[in-house]
Amino acid sequence: MKTNKAKHEGMIRGFYHLAEAWYADANLTNRYDGLIDEVMIGFYGPDGDQGTSGEFAVKWEHLGGKLTPQLCVYDDAWDALTHFSDLLAEMAKLDKMSPSPAEFCELLKRLGMKDLTPRDSSVKEKK
Repeated sequence: MKTNKAKHEGMIRGFYHLAEAWYADANLTNRYDGLIDEVMIGFYGPDGDQGTSGEFAVKWEHLGGKLTPQLCVYDDAWDALTHFSDLLAEMAKLDKMSPSPAEFCELLKRLGMKDLTPRDSSVKEKK
């Protein structure tokens, strides 16, 4: 199967960490679905404000009394996922280790992904 590299042309690999965003409380308080935290990963415009050509999530929930991550990818981002084989290889090394969201974000940074998380509602961040 051939991937659509042109689809992601001009985009960068980046991520958003929900619990670190200025809007985290509004999105994480009083949830009924069990979501504790989420990191969105994918291809984004260089400043993070031009949308995405494909993204997926790692979500954390309590499972068996333990904070546990889960990879979630809708079918319109399966192509994007193929461009993150380095991340998948690193995730395989963490099998059953349940990294925290912060540890996972550090892994993303080590792999060269840009942290696009908006931490201040009054200032547009550029990293």
